[in-house]
Amino acid sequence: MHFHLPKPLHGWRALVGEVGIIVVGVLIALAAEQAVESWHWHEKVRSAERSLDFEVNVQLDNAEGEVALNRCAGPYLDALETAIVRHDSAGIQKLYDADPPYQARAWRSTAWQSVMSTHVADHMDASAMAQYGFIFNDAEVARDLQKAMVPDFGEAMLGRLGGAATPDSTALQLAAAERLRSDLQEVKGTSAAMLIAARGGLHPGWKPIERKRAPHLEEEVRRDLQSCESAANAAGKRKS
Repeated sequence: MHFHLPKPLHGWRALVGEVGIIVVGVLIALAAEQAVESWHWHEKVRSAERSLDFEVNVQLDNAEGEVALNRCAGPYLDALETAIVRHDSAGIQKLYDADPPYQARAWRSTAWQSVMSTHVADHMDASAMAQYGFIFNDAEVARDLQKAMVPDFGEAMLGRLGGAATPDSTALQLAAAERLRSDLQEVKGTSAAMLIAARGGLHPGWKPIERKRAPHLEEEVRRDLQSCESAANAAGKRKS
C-alpha cells in the first residue's frame, strides 16, 4: 500500500508564502495591540501625575502654613499657661478668640490612595513614587496630629468659662497645653521635612517638584500669624 501526501494546489513555495503573510499579519496585530495598550497606560499615568501634582501642592501649601505659623506657638502657649496658672479667664478667652498657632487644614491624599489602589503605580517612575509617598505619608502624620490637638485645645481653654478653679482642673489644663506644645513641634518638623523632600532633598534620586502655590497663600499665613502674635502679646501684657 502506498501513501501519497496531498500536494498544495499552488505548490509548497506558495503555501510557505501564504503562511508567512499570516504570521506577519498576526505580528502586526500584536504590535498594534501592544502600542494601543502602551498609549492607554501612558494616558493613565499622565492623568495620575496631574492629580498627584495638584494634590501634593495642596499638601505643601499646608506645610508652608504650619511652618510659618509655628513661630507663634511658643509665645501663644506661654501666655496660655500663664493665664491658666493665674486663673485669668479673660486672658484665656482672648487667646481662644484669636487664631491659634495652627489651622485646621485639609490634608488630602485622595489621588495618592487612588493611584496606589490600581496598577497605575506599576507604570510610574519608582523614584518619583517614593518621593510622593514620603510627602503623603508625612501629610497623614500631620493630619492625625492635628486631630489629636482639637480636644487638647478645648481642654486647655476650659478656664475661659470661669467658675471655681481647683488644683486638679488647673493641672489638667496645663497638661493639655503641654501636649499641644509637643504636637505643634512635631507638626512643624513633619511639615519642614515635606518641604525639603519637595525640593528634591533627603534622597539623591529625588527631583524638585514644581510648586504651584494657592492664590493669596502668603497673605493668609501672614494674617493668621499676626492674629496669633497679637493675642499672645496682649495676654503677655496682662501678666504685669
